[in-house]
Amino acid sequence: MNSFKKIFIYIKTCFKLQLRQYIAIFFSLFFPIILTVIFVSGISPSLAINGFNFIDKYFFIAITLSIIANCILSIPISFCFDIKAGYLQQLKLLNVNVVLFKFIDIFVSICIMYFEIFLLFLFSKIVYNLNVESMMNVIKFLILLFPGMLSLSFCFCILALFVKTPENYMPIGMTFMMILLALSGCLGFDPSSINNFILSIYKFLPSYYIANDMYNVWNGLPFPLDMYLISCGIFIFIGILLLVIHKILKQRVK
Repeated sequence: MNSFKKIFIYIKTCFKLQLRQYIAIFFSLFFPIILTVIFVSGISPSLAINGFNFIDKYFFIAITLSIIANCILSIPISFCFDIKAGYLQQLKLLNVNVVLFKFIDIFVSICIMYFEIFLLFLFSKIVYNLNVESMMNVIKFLILLFPGMLSLSFCFCILALFVKTPENYMPIGMTFMMILLALSGCLGFDPSSINNFILSIYKFLPSYYIANDMYNVWNGLPFPLDMYLISCGIFIFIGILLLVIHKILKQRVK
């Protein structure tokens, strides 16, 4: 089979499987909009805080909430379901490249997240008049989101290989999700304002830059691209390291 045709079939199959996960679709597409309505309607969207309107800042927090929830919970838990149900073994018997299939599955999940961001953008612009300086800045913002989403998804999917079942992964995923939300400034405090060695780990979290510094990209201001890419690279490295450890442990069991 032609390689491009095979990839197209993989993409089509992954997309259909994603659409069948109704709960994940709800949290991916509609939950961030519901949160935006709750928080922004409770506080006037035109309220100026440190020089910006509340909606202009909360938009990035809502996106970060969605990205963290999907990359740390939805995508890895879906992976755990595949392992538990034996789908990956069935795919191997059908001569499917499982590694390529799962990477495409992550890519499709990221595409769905982009669609959610587009919906949230339209909603925030139409309902709350979200500030947009330039469409070129918006495009830069969307491009810069990709390495953050990819690195987080990859790292926690590899972690799911160790856990294997959704039931066991859920408390682990929830713990990491709350930690990243707190250290990204999404729970009411900015970790950069606290002089604490442990909290300084925020500098190496892609989610922190998405929640805070992506605002600068949106408005054409300086953005710490080097630190953001380093933070993404760290999560990719951790994922590769976990994958190597998993492979070594698997070989020892055999």
